[in-house]
Amino acid sequence: VLSIGEVMIEFAPDFSDYAKRGVYSISFAGDAFNTAVLLSRLGVEISFYSNLGDDDNSRSTIEMMEDEGVDSSFVKLFPGRVPGLYLIKNAENGERSFSYWRGESPAREMFSSSEEIDILLPKLAHFKTIYLTGITLAIIEEEARYRLFELLAECRKAGVTIIMDSNYRPSLWENKKRAKNSLAALAEVCDVGLVSLEDEKELWGVEVVAGRVLDRYHQAGVKEVVVKSKDKPVVVSDGTSSHEVSVKPVIEVVDSTGAGDAFNAGYTSARIKQLDLISSVNLGCASAAVLLACRGALGKREVYLEKLRDIYGLI
Repeated sequence: VLSIGEVMIEFAPDFSDYAKRGVYSISFAGDAFNTAVLLSRLGVEISFYSNLGDDDNSRSTIEMMEDEGVDSSFVKLFPGRVPGLYLIKNAENGERSFSYWRGESPAREMFSSSEEIDILLPKLAHFKTIYLTGITLAIIEEEARYRLFELLAECRKAGVTIIMDSNYRPSLWENKKRAKNSLAALAEVCDVGLVSLEDEKELWGVEVVAGRVLDRYHQAGVKEVVVKSKDKPVVVSDGTSSHEVSVKPVIEVVDSTGAGDAFNAGYTSARIKQLDLISSVNLGCASAAVLLACRGALGKREVYLEKLRDIYGLI
């Protein structure tokens, strides 16, 4: 799998007994990056495509990728540049809000030239799957989006499975119309859509229901669609049959950061291993539940795998 996206410096609140108010721990995260790391933990061979700087934090990010088993050979380091960063604020119920500083992030310059596409395309021949999200589209320039769409279309023709999560974040887009057009264009070159009902409602209107989301993605040519929701069953469809999968309530919610990315990793790893749709949704939900009980977007590798094994009897 190749995951395409941005990785940033993450500041998460430190709630340990000895930490004072306003103390943060540092890590590295980003939606497509989170999914890549978790896919690696789940035994999937994965590479990450992005741009970073050449500062200490960028190099620490590369070290983290290597420690997590994520191939970093597709990450370009830009001299004199630094990655973006974000700060997490958690409410008492674990819901999170973010503050971002990413205006000068090198990742915003991905696919900025046709030469980059020409160099990249031949290297993608050995990948079976490409994963990306709407955030990747939102942070790059409009012309770069169209280059990316053309690249994905060529890969799809060659038999590569393209997986997307719309991950709509209004503050990253110029306006809602541009977001709609770009995400609709992405859907037209994708095979699998892993989307949230909340994002779809915010983008397309509050009257949106899961059935309409399935129809719209299938009509765009997406073969397999999963509609996630915070308080409703997960709905999954392969175009011929659809299923509602009930989600067990998560009793301990510490931090909701990265829960959707964790679901995507669990679901994708299960489908790669040829599990059926319902079993794949269940692994996705278990993966998300484990992350909901951890601080930050990724938690600790050992804790993540141990809880999947001991609590859910998975992997």
